[in-house]
Amino acid sequence: MLGLIREVVRDNVLNIGGRFRSARVPSAHILASHYITRGKIAAGERVRVLTRFYDSLSKLGELTDFCNVVDRVQNRDFPNDRSLIALSFDDGFHECEEIANFFEKKNIKVGFFVNSGSIENDSEYYKGHFKRLAIENKTFLTWNTLKDMHSAGHTIGSHTVDHVRLNITDPELLREQICRDKEKIDKNIGFDCQHFAWPYGTEKDISSDAIEIAVNTFKYVFSSCDYGFYNGLNESVINRRHVEPFWQASHLKYFVSSVRKCR
Repeated sequence: MLGLIREVVRDNVLNIGGRFRSARVPSAHILASHYITRGKIAAGERVRVLTRFYDSLSKLGELTDFCNVVDRVQNRDFPNDRSLIALSFDDGFHECEEIANFFEKKNIKVGFFVNSGSIENDSEYYKGHFKRLAIENKTFLTWNTLKDMHSAGHTIGSHTVDHVRLNITDPELLREQICRDKEKIDKNIGFDCQHFAWPYGTEKDISSDAIEIAVNTFKYVFSSCDYGFYNGLNESVINRRHVEPFWQASHLKYFVSSVRKCR
């Protein structure tokens, strides 16, 4: 009951706040999503959800390639006359192929962060993996599909091998989850993976030891928190904002119309 009340209050705050936010605030936004919808829906409805998502964001700024916005944030080359928006999707669900194809038709390249352990594994593995993801009834991308997505210009990044919380200090386990994931992606797709986003995305979900390994392994490391600032954790990571394609337009406007700052 308390959770339902919180959800209603949150929806009301975002609906009202979103209506009064100014659109196209000059900024560079990197959004982090997971799927088209949480449950199963028909193909036609999936297209409608993605179309509404695209149309809503297009009213708030210019959707552009993931790597373009990442490089601008990394180089502190922030726009002062427009809002740039980049998209990324975590967890490597099979529907990411449909997402990639949809945005490719819009000439927009997207970032996809995958768990190598979830790719072409057995049914026993997925029982535990679904618990870590707190979701069921999803399928996952294959290596061949990821190769095609990479060849089309989309960014393929690491999200650990098994989607585990990295708030640990065990160096062997951290290297297995972080470094091993990069090795598997590099080998199976055939390129040098340079992007990493840790699971769950908040500062409490990753240790300083894990951050050190990540920044020494990848060129870019991403959170999904502290979105008022471009960078976090002593400016060693790039902050993304969690949204989902099926969210109401006013909710998207509330977050994407915010002014972002440097520390």
